[in-house]
Amino acid sequence: MAFLRTVPLGVFLFALSMVLLLAGGIVAAAIAARRKAAALAGATALAPRDLAAGYRLVTGRATGPALTAPLTGRPCTWYEARIWESQRDQHDGKGEWRWREILSQTPERGIAIGDGRVSCLVRHAGAEVHGSGWSEWTGPENPPAEKNPPLRSADETPGGGVQASFQGTLGPRFRFRETIIAPDAMVYALGDCSPADPLPLAEGEEPEELDLYPEEVDASWVIRKAKGRPFLVTTRPPASVGAEAELAAKAAAPFALALAALALFMIWARFTA
Repeated sequence: MAFLRTVPLGVFLFALSMVLLLAGGIVAAAIAARRKAAALAGATALAPRDLAAGYRLVTGRATGPALTAPLTGRPCTWYEARIWESQRDQHDGKGEWRWREILSQTPERGIAIGDGRVSCLVRHAGAEVHGSGWSEWTGPENPPAEKNPPLRSADETPGGGVQASFQGTLGPRFRFRETIIAPDAMVYALGDCSPADPLPLAEGEEPEELDLYPEEVDASWVIRKAKGRPFLVTTRPPASVGAEAELAAKAAAPFALALAALALFMIWARFTA
């Protein structure tokens, strides 16, 4: 406590702000996780043929467009490619090796899902996307020479062992991660559904262009982000995703409370103890 009373005020306020920012970040993440869990718990998965306009959970098979994942060349309907380079950080005076992200890429085209009769186009900008499989590996060159790393399932979490792998002049120079949604994968999309066909125009109203690629104009519905509500595209069962989100929200509460208590203690020790 003596340290908190004697440390310069600027240093104290900086430390206090860091604690409060961390607590606020945890609270925000917990609220987002709880909102996602609540949205999934209250939604019934509908096939495209049963859709109506509004905030819906839609399920169907991924039907396109036919894409090629950039790092492995695997066929897919969506991908996320990320590359990190092992670089020496000279700014801290220690010359430590750190992973620096040099590429993060997803396709602009939407994900078409259907039930054999009706098709929906998911405009995934702003969505939390869970792929059907992913790979993570390292290599000495970019683009990677390894084009067939193990494809792991969506139930496994990436980013553990490879991220912590040895770095330095003898360590791997590049780290790669590629996530895909495979063709014909079962996809669940939670978002705002609206008819793809333009609505009848009122007198004097100007028509709006539909944001579709030429090969996607056959979609009957478009699914986009709903303002202020969770937007999710996943190949995992919604119940599993919702339960995981609820667990994350509950787990975050003790950490947020502990940090809030720490902030109060710091204020008390500085100004009243």
